Amino acid sequence: MSHTPEPVQRRTPTTHFIALDGLRGIAALFVVAFHALSPFDKANIISHAHLAVDFFFLLSGFVIAHAYENRLISGLSFGKFLKIRLIRLYPLIFVGLLLGFCVYVTKTVFLDKEALPKEVFLALVSNLILLPTNLIKEEGWRSIFPFNVPAWSLFFEFVVNIVYVMILPKLNHRILVTLVAISAGLVFAQAYHLGGIEGGTQLDTLLYGFGRVTFPFFAGVLLYRLRECFKVRSVPFLILGSILTLTFMWPGKIFPAWLVESTTVVFLYPVLVLITSQADLTKTMSRICRFLGDLSYPLYILYYPLIRLFSGFARKFAETDIQLYTIIAVEITCQVLFAYIILKMFDEPVRKWLKRTIN
Repeated sequence: MSHTPEPVQRRTPTTHFIALDGLRGIAALFVVAFHALSPFDKANIISHAHLAVDFFFLLSGFVIAHAYENRLISGLSFGKFLKIRLIRLYPLIFVGLLLGFCVYVTKTVFLDKEALPKEVFLALVSNLILLPTNLIKEEGWRSIFPFNVPAWSLFFEFVVNIVYVMILPKLNHRILVTLVAISAGLVFAQAYHLGGIEGGTQLDTLLYGFGRVTFPFFAGVLLYRLRECFKVRSVPFLILGSILTLTFMWPGKIFPAWLVESTTVVFLYPVLVLITSQADLTKTMSRICRFLGDLSYPLYILYYPLIRLFSGFARKFAETDIQLYTIIAVEITCQVLFAYIILKMFDEPVRKWLKRTIN
């Protein structure tokens, strides 16, 4: 019986970069796994999974340049661009913040039997208008987005998007290369100072967040502009996904963490994105990558409040490692299902409605 190879979907100039979506989904899964394991000191094997955020920034620069750079140059207004980005990102930011707020209220009022301080409501309002806050001083909630910590990266995503649009008329190749080179040096300097790629989640490290987002985003823009200059042979997606996975698992005892992480972000991730952007996929792998890509954003922006719930449950009921890992496996499965349900039943319908209404 002969086996007919599955047809390969090849890229055209207007094709969505589906393989990059697949990597985004893998990165989101590792973020969830990392934070599910961290409260129990079990995340050592994926101790660099926080680099997924820097990978997201890199992908964002590449995809934003692909989707909007020519349109912005051709006359797409700043206001229209901002509306497009808000419609794409804000509905799930809103859900994540409200979900996290409900978790906080449940913990404070029903478990700790305490009254809610007025600062809690001010912090919520601040976060809902996408502004960072330092009003929550409680241990475990000290973040610029205390009710949903991952929203910190969306704050910087909006900031760098705005900066990009403002400087785009002057952003020729020479200026872009200079910006990327300087910000790459800043990545190494910050990593050396902090002991790794960190910063941006709390008010006292807010400035590090600006340094953290600048390199990967504008490196992504540069990669998109230069993609036609670097043609490479298509690499199977399983290999590309495995490489990304390994970057979250670098052993920390051979080289200093700051050097490993900054080298990964500055050198390895751009090469990985460039190669992946030119990958040809089978129909089956294309469907998998589309699913992972669709899932990546809702999974990333909604997982943290549920982590708080499951962590409390695991502390109470997990007496052995087997029980703990079983609960965490169930948790990650529930996270994926919840993200997919919210995507299909809330996010996609709301975005369609907003597009019709606003336009």
